[in-house]
Amino acid sequence: MERRRVTSAVRRSYVSSSEMAGGGLASGRRLGPGTRLSLARMPLPLPARVDFSLAGALNTGFKETRASERAEMMELNDRFASYIEKVRFLEQQNKALAAELNQLRAKEPTKLADGRRLPG
Repeated sequence: MERRRVTSAVRRSYVSSSEMAGGGLASGRRLGPGTRLSLARMPLPLPARVDFSLAGALNTGFKETRASERAEMMELNDRFASYIEKVRFLEQQNKALAAELNQLRAKEPTKLADGRRLPG
């Protein structure tokens, strides 16, 4: 029972922010325990006027920035493709050199493999 009193006391002391500011409902009037504010009953704020005078300049600036970014990305993409091509070429050269080295090692046995000792 005491709990009910506390909650009802809290409800009675509730004052909306619009009442505190002096607007909205009748000034100085408090809301009762069952009173609820409805957003549907409140007048909607008038839409702010939109100034389109700078829109053209902003749009032009955006288009220029986008075009420069696109050109830079295309240049970077071309450089990356050339690096990939160079790496593939060097890998092929490396494989060819490794194969040639293996052939030369297979052809010429080393003196240690023959079991001969070097004069010394």
